[in-house]
Amino acid sequence: MTDINSQINLEQMIKNYLADISTIREKLKTQKDMFKSSFEGDKQFSEVDVESKAIARKKTEAKQRITKTEAVSVVADTIRNLQDELKDAQQGLSDYLNQYVIQTQATEFLGPDGEAMQIVRTAKLVKKK
Repeated sequence: MTDINSQINLEQMIKNYLADISTIREKLKTQKDMFKSSFEGDKQFSEVDVESKAIARKKTEAKQRITKTEAVSVVADTIRNLQDELKDAQQGLSDYLNQYVIQTQATEFLGPDGEAMQIVRTAKLVKKK
């Protein structure tokens, strides 16, 4: 019976945190909007903002021109491939670490160099599709 009560209490705590997070997000959005509007009303800031956007466009155009060259394009593709490879390796490591924790109940792992590392597990909620 205590397991059911414990689970109900845990579920209620999760729901309370979800509600708190929603409330904080709304307050944060309101404050950010107020902050942003204080800049939009300043004439000097608006002029500098227009100038910086023009410079940013020129920078973007130059970057695109450089990126279109074959040598830079090859490097960009290599970077994307390495990033994908790193993401896959990190996900694989995470999966194996989760299995390790389940099997051993350990929260530390000795790396190949003998350095002790702590296993950190995280969880988050995402809307179901």
